[in-house]
Amino acid sequence: MVAELMVLTPAAITQYLNATRGDNTKVIEGSKKIRELITDIARDMVQGDSPPDMLLLKMCMICQIVRTEGLMCELHMQAMPGLRSVQPCACSLRLVGTLEVLGSS
Repeated sequence: MVAELMVLTPAAITQYLNATRGDNTKVIEGSKKIRELITDIARDMVQGDSPPDMLLLKMCMICQIVRTEGLMCELHMQAMPGLRSVQPCACSLRLVGTLEVLGSS
């Protein structure tokens, strides 16, 4: 049922659950808030309890948590070692002050 709703095959869902696909699951495992939201989204999809805009809002919340908690920073730094000199990490929301300065130039 979830596979159909997500336009994935059941095999793909199994691979994600077994961590044989999507090797960056450590980001998700690192946050209780994210795991809870993912559980909510899956339950809502199966039960049909939430309209699509609410599901999208929960997915946006996950992205915000990933950025706010800096969960992607280490992955970005591994992929792009040049980012190690950028503090705070350019992928986090901790750049709000920096973005304001950039916008005023």
